[in-house]
Amino acid sequence: MNRDAIEQFTRYKAVVIAYLDQREKELLMELKSICEQDTAALEELKTTAKTLQADLSEAQTKLRLHEDSSHELFIATKRAQAMLTTLESSLNEIRCKTGNRSVKLKKDPAVQKLLADKTGLAHVVTELSPGMMIKHVLYSL
Repeated sequence: MNRDAIEQFTRYKAVVIAYLDQREKELLMELKSICEQDTAALEELKTTAKTLQADLSEAQTKLRLHEDSSHELFIATKRAQAMLTTLESSLNEIRCKTGNRSVKLKKDPAVQKLLADKTGLAHVVTELSPGMMIKHVLYSL
């Protein structure tokens, strides 16, 4: 009889461990996916930032070229202002995408309660006769 209970416990333990291993794989894959998404977003933002820098540099160069001609400088300034509006919205987009994003593991309350319970995942019951049982509490798995 004890041998059957030990075998049942061993099989049950294997099921619990397999479940935990599967959940670990799933959670690690999810974290890896989030990390890859963040990396891709940062690369995209890096490209956008370089483009913004090049556009700004080009606008400065055009303004300097027209310093001596007031009417051409006026036109170049108007174009630069329009470009700056676009650059500003692009910078705001970068600011929004690079916000302080944090990833945390939220523990399941049911599992936390189960782990805090003295009986844990299982307990031993001795059957004396039909309908009459003695419960033995195990303190560890």
